[in-house]
Amino acid sequence: MPKSRRSSTDAPKRRRGITRDALLQAAAELFARKGYRATSLEDVADTLGVKKTTIYHYVRSKEVLLVDIYETMLDVIEARLAAI
Repeated sequence: MPKSRRSSTDAPKRRRGITRDALLQAAAELFARKGYRATSLEDVADTLGVKKTTIYHYVRSKEVLLVDIYETMLDVIEARLAAI
């Protein structure tokens, strides 16, 4: 199993009713649909049904959120390649 690159979000997996994975999924979908620049953390929070301050329990900024999405995708790719 590849070593996780995730260091910017050392928060617990679950806090205040959402998971880190749900946060990354929602943000990735919004970035894909609306574009990175047009998507705010408020948009992500609204999609998840939480307050914007809840998002800050997981990430410090939208930029960190984008990096976490890329790192998660790289972890998935590495795991699949390792199986080959």
